[in-house]
Amino acid sequence: MADEIKTIGNFLQELSNLRQEVTELKALSADQEGTIMPHRDIEARLASLYANGQDQFDDALIESEKRYSQLLESVTDYIYWVRFENGVPVDTRHGPNCVAVTGYTSEEYEANPELWYQMIHEADRRPVLKQIIKLRLGEFASPIEHRIIHKDGTIRWVRNATILRKDEEGQVISYDGLITDITERKRTEEALREREEQLQLAIVGSRGGIWMIRFDPHNPDRPIPDEIYLSSQMKQFIGFDDDEFPNSIEAWENRILPEDVDLLRRSGRDHLTGQSDIYEQEYRIRHKDGSLRWLYTRGRLQPDEEGRPSQWVGIVWDITERKRLQERLEAIYRLGQELALLRDEAAIAAQVLTTAASTLQVDNASYGLMDEITGKLRYCYYLVDGELQTIELYLPLVDRTLSDIGVAVLQEGRLINVADTHSDNRYLSKLSKWAGRSELAAPMKIGERVIGVLHATSVEPRHFSAEDEQLLQTLADQTAVAIENARLYEEIQRRVNELTQLNEQTEMPRQAAAALTSSFNLDQVLETILTYLEQ
Repeated sequence: MADEIKTIGNFLQELSNLRQEVTELKALSADQEGTIMPHRDIEARLASLYANGQDQFDDALIESEKRYSQLLESVTDYIYWVRFENGVPVDTRHGPNCVAVTGYTSEEYEANPELWYQMIHEADRRPVLKQIIKLRLGEFASPIEHRIIHKDGTIRWVRNATILRKDEEGQVISYDGLITDITERKRTEEALREREEQLQLAIVGSRGGIWMIRFDPHNPDRPIPDEIYLSSQMKQFIGFDDDEFPNSIEAWENRILPEDVDLLRRSGRDHLTGQSDIYEQEYRIRHKDGSLRWLYTRGRLQPDEEGRPSQWVGIVWDITERKRLQERLEAIYRLGQELALLRDEAAIAAQVLTTAASTLQVDNASYGLMDEITGKLRYCYYLVDGELQTIELYLPLVDRTLSDIGVAVLQEGRLINVADTHSDNRYLSKLSKWAGRSELAAPMKIGERVIGVLHATSVEPRHFSAEDEQLLQTLADQTAVAIENARLYEEIQRRVNELTQLNEQTEMPRQAAAALTSSFNLDQVLETILTYLEQ
């Protein structure tokens, strides 16, 4: 686990570095795009001077050419421009730096007017043409990114940003463009994407979310910042999309139960001060829909080269279902302890069916017992909406046309789960008054002998899970033992009564009989009976 946390921490550090590199490359592209503006402003001035017939036109032209030459020398990417007459492009020029990006010189572009189109990657020609059409129609065209085939045959990525120019009548007279080589940025983005996919696979594989706290290396006290990295999976645990929930410790803690926040902070302090090697804690947090979810977090502090806190990385799992199962198992365990003290079948039925309804989250539950006299399955108790009802329903076991789920469980000696009675009518409960959409029935067994059936129904299809099957079977086993004990106790009581009568006839001491009837220790009762029988 520690190695897994360390690996994820390294992933996050690398992703952070890659994101920073991408940000810097994008900022550089934006700065370079701004270099089109001086050229556009100069030409606008020239057009104005020319229209007004100013004498300074020649001087301004010289100034423009000088400044433009200096601009080209300072920009590593290249500028191109397209001139229009009557809405038709009549002249296209590529700056001298085009050779650095495409491998082709300005002269080669001039010699082959179609070269600019031929070098565009075939899969990217459509968006380039759409950009040009917008410009010809005098519309704003957003920058696009596309691939070109370099003169040496390699594929390069470029960003094509344009600025449209119109005359006083609104007619397009030209547009300027800046071609920026973004191949390196694309490679970095691809590396970032691959690493994020690897990280996502690691997260999905563990079915967990991750969090990371980065400490300010310039602050010697290393305080815990409010900003924290929370993975999208972690936010989904509480019902939020990635962009719906802020990456904030305060926002996350505000949804945690106050008493659990104290536990988390105490565990965090112990780990930060070196009192624990691993930071871990279970806690409850409020879901977006208002429900409570159980989460388990486990993390480790990662120091820098000088041993100071650098980052704190952890994993979070949703353990709500595990907690619910634990609570249900505890309820069944308590039931087993209570059943051991019960001797009355009605009391046993009330306890078992109430526990079954609550742990399986159903409204209806029943059980039937094998009637040794009639050879039929006798349904005797039913729990409906929390109320225990007594019923008398006898179902024969020999009727092959009978598809009752309880009869089938008795005959086959196994648990049966009907996910949807509308699509699977092999087993239909004969308790038609309380029939459900999904049904679950488990055999009550003593060894290999089936003595009855414990049955639960739900109005919802596919209500019962594999865990529900295990829980109901455990309840059925406990019920079988409790009923068998109650029957044995009843039989012992009957024998004791007979023995008491015999004692009275033979003047056996009444004190011994009283001792028998007051004892709940089966071994002691049997030992006393054997002793008196010997006498």
